[in-house]
Amino acid sequence: MEDWRSNKSKRKARLRGVVLRAARLMGRFEPVTPEMRQSCKTVSVRYFGDVPADNRGLAPREQHRQDFILDRPSVEIAKDILYSPAGMAWREKTLIEKYSFRPPSVKQLFERPQKKRTLEEACIVESTVNFTYGDWVHCVLGTILRNAPLPSPLSLPKVIADKPYVRRDLKLAGIDVQITDEWTLIKKAHVLRKQTPLTYWTKDEVSAYQKTFAPDRDAPAQGSIAYFGRFDIKSEVHARAFPSAEAAEAVKRLGGSIEKQEKLTAETAAQYAGGVDTVIADHGSGVLNIMHWRTKNLIELVVDQWWVNNSLFVAAECGVENIGVIDVDGLNSDQIEEKLRACLEYFAGGAG
Repeated sequence: MEDWRSNKSKRKARLRGVVLRAARLMGRFEPVTPEMRQSCKTVSVRYFGDVPADNRGLAPREQHRQDFILDRPSVEIAKDILYSPAGMAWREKTLIEKYSFRPPSVKQLFERPQKKRTLEEACIVESTVNFTYGDWVHCVLGTILRNAPLPSPLSLPKVIADKPYVRRDLKLAGIDVQITDEWTLIKKAHVLRKQTPLTYWTKDEVSAYQKTFAPDRDAPAQGSIAYFGRFDIKSEVHARAFPSAEAAEAVKRLGGSIEKQEKLTAETAAQYAGGVDTVIADHGSGVLNIMHWRTKNLIELVVDQWWVNNSLFVAAECGVENIGVIDVDGLNSDQIEEKLRACLEYFAGGAG
């Protein structure tokens, strides 16, 4: 997968924008309106630590979640939707973005809709991005779970439905899935619409996830620490390198245990940190496992090349009392330990 931050990707995005505008004028594309996309800062979360990629030093700070300004229905009924194997939703000769699984590519925009089979009724999902496991959880799974039990089977594009973690999560959640591997006319589509911009979640999604995957969470052992490092995990999209080995050395000196994030799933998360007081984790989808635990303190380790603040709001909705964000880009184990100790001391002072 090509990194979206590369110049090549940016050129493709500009070209795609020109084509989409032309397709809209031709009546071939119905985009989500700018008014429906508008968002604003709402819920705030306080944390202690760095501003990633900005050397200001450790301090109490604040981040805000973005929410859509205009409300949208959680489920919208759409009649006679021709659904493509890629999850594009067509009505007659128009591709409708708000009913589609993701924004269309130029190639998908110029496909020729053709009916291969018919379903009387099905659920389909509006999404934004769905390349990685974190995207799957934030942009698709959360939307599904907040609407469970679903009124009809879920139709998912084959390219997504075939991913091992997608099959695992939906099986654990008891979701009935129909794989869309050919053009399908859905006479009555229940469109599960995304309720927040980008990868943000509200309390509804967090509660739905915990109800499904983490109904019983162990109380943490006071003073216990665990570090969940990415180590050699390769992202499905982004080229990211964390000093996980150096962070592990620092955490060992603090008396903490070390685990690899790749071991964490909805099935295994509880056994690894169900009773841990302080979780330290490299930024990424592994931090979402905070929903399986009753952790008091969370310290997220980030690097300059990549950070989004979505995990802070998930942690806050889970009842985490103290949250830290530490930039560890290029640091050795002694420097990481110094920052971790400063963060833990701040938490101990009751001002987290």
